[in-house]
Amino acid sequence: MSDSLHRRDFLKTASAVPLALARAARSEMSGAPLQNPKPSELSARIKLQAFNYQGVRLLESRWQQQYRSARDYYFGVLDDDILISRSGL
Repeated sequence: MSDSLHRRDFLKTASAVPLALARAARSEMSGAPLQNPKPSELSARIKLQAFNYQGVRLLESRWQQQYRSARDYYFGVLDDDILISRSGL
C-alpha cells in the first residue's frame, strides 16, 4: 500500500481544511475573490492570546485537588529516581 496516506500528512491536511473552508465561505458571502490576508489584518482579528499564568489562582474545586495531588506526587519522587531509570537495565 504505497498509496496510503500517513498520519502526519493527514493531520497537516486536516488542520488546513477548516481555514480554507472559512475563507471560501467569507469570500463567497462578500463577493470578493480569495486573497491572502495582510499581517496587520491577521493581528486585528486575533481573538485569543496566551497570557502570563503567574497571577492565576485555583479556587476550592476538583481542579485544585487534582493539581495538588499531581504536585504532591511529583514532589515525592526522589531525585535519584528521576535521574536514573529503575527499569532493571
